Amino acid sequence: MKIKIYKILGMLLVFSMFTLSCEEWIDPELNEDPNSLTDVTISSLLPNSQLALFFVMGDADMKGYTGAWSQHLEGSDRQFQAVQNYNITPTDLDNLWSNMYENNLEGLQLIKEKAEENSSPHYAGVAKVLEAVSLEMLTNYFGALAYSDAFKGEEGNFQPEYDSQEEIYSTIQTLLNEAISDLESANEVPLEGDMVYENNIDQWIKVAHSLRARVHMHFTIRGGVDFDNVIADINSGVSSNADDFQLPFQDDLARANPMVQFLDEREGYITDNNFFQNFIEGDPRSEELYYVPDEGEEPGFWYKEDSPVALLEYAEMLYLKAEAHYRNDEPTEAQGTLKDAIDASLTKLGVEDQTWQDSVETAIDGYTGEALLKEIMEQKYIHMFSNPPVAYCDFRRTEYPEALTPVEGSEFPERFPYPQDEINYNKNTPDHGSIFNTLWIFEE
Repeated sequence: MKIKIYKILGMLLVFSMFTLSCEEWIDPELNEDPNSLTDVTISSLLPNSQLALFFVMGDADMKGYTGAWSQHLEGSDRQFQAVQNYNITPTDLDNLWSNMYENNLEGLQLIKEKAEENSSPHYAGVAKVLEAVSLEMLTNYFGALAYSDAFKGEEGNFQPEYDSQEEIYSTIQTLLNEAISDLESANEVPLEGDMVYENNIDQWIKVAHSLRARVHMHFTIRGGVDFDNVIADINSGVSSNADDFQLPFQDDLARANPMVQFLDEREGYITDNNFFQNFIEGDPRSEELYYVPDEGEEPGFWYKEDSPVALLEYAEMLYLKAEAHYRNDEPTEAQGTLKDAIDASLTKLGVEDQTWQDSVETAIDGYTGEALLKEIMEQKYIHMFSNPPVAYCDFRRTEYPEALTPVEGSEFPERFPYPQDEINYNKNTPDHGSIFNTLWIFEE
């Protein structure tokens, strides 16, 4: 027995000597591929997250679904016809959810980490703006979200708990407050790789203020909105069409606007909606506000190959400001700002019809009370053909446009179901109940 033990000890000694010798003789970096990346620069992460966000927000899974519900567009075939008729399923949301979390939000967490390591609050501020608008869009359609407990896969947490929608809104407001502070701070590593504003920090500060105003106005049903603060944020925000928070795409199909790519791949799945086209009949903007061009006709403003995807626009902010003035018992200011909003909308689309515009402005001077709010929201609805997710949020909190009626049954859908992959793999996924259940933010 002792002989066997001595042999084992001898073998262990030889093995340990061999191991130590290998550490001395063999370069530990010998098997590392110098051409293979082991880390990603912060300036490379930023454009990746930006493109992921703008692509998913401009693609059919978001713009098509919400466009069908807002009746700017119509789902006319396959799953989009089902969505049009309010038969949306958890499987329909798998791509949207995974693209927002994996390709966008997860990258933003890494940007924030690297920003702290590199003493670059400007990168952190931009990441927080992108994160805030991502969470805003997600919570407005899903409600509660996995956030505080998310992004912990390296720690072995693959089933995060969910934050309530009230908690998510608090997070969004904190992110925007911090973003403004970060972007106004001294900075060591300058911003690079920004595809939206080409590293212009002042523009990001404007967007943060504008987003903060929009987020606060989502509380018009729940109450407690300080409209003076909203107006102040708008005044500090985007100040011209040139400031619009949007990402242009390329004039070739492989890098084209997401909805143009979708139309090419799945022609007939989504078409123009007769309700909206009739709603804007006689409006000069009608010559630009359509999805599918007639044979020989040029595509509309928002659906050319190189059309941008817009997440927030100057015209939208003016409509929002007009609403804030109205709710703040400032009807004259509301009327004047509404006129400015329509002018910005026409200018953005490159449309001019002074006779029509004069007629509309004269009519606005005569609107008071609820009729003025109706005109503000319905004019905004026309412009927001560019961004149906925002338009449908407005409809859920104001019930304008008044002429909008459910496609099926007597109720409008209020939310998306949680995606099937999340239901399958995360036991903490809430039961959404029904797509007709009102989200917390829109409850009275």
